[in-house]
Amino acid sequence: MSYTNDLHEAPLTKVGPTFWKCWRSKFETRASPTRVGGCVDLTAITNNVASYFSEEYAPNNRHRASSLYNEYISLRENYFGLCLAAELAFHTELVSKISLELKPGKAADTNGLTADC
Repeated sequence: MSYTNDLHEAPLTKVGPTFWKCWRSKFETRASPTRVGGCVDLTAITNNVASYFSEEYAPNNRHRASSLYNEYISLRENYFGLCLAAELAFHTELVSKISLELKPGKAADTNGLTADC
């Protein structure tokens, strides 16, 4: 009866994570996987995942990727964008405020920026 009441009341609070937190506390265990892809060693699992994603997100043609990057850099050197209005300008305080609002443990952006830096 207490399971039913708790699970019934969680969605009524209109906070999704509350429902799932309640669900996990009643029905799930926090057992860690003992085998992933045939491996049991955490270091081997980590290395396999890192290797997989580095291969998946590598350029198809490294020479072409390098030439496109160099072309971008050369075009960027002479680029002058439109003047920014004062309300669109940013400063160190704004960057600091935004970076403090980043959630830890999330994937890095294209420049490698994370909350863990």
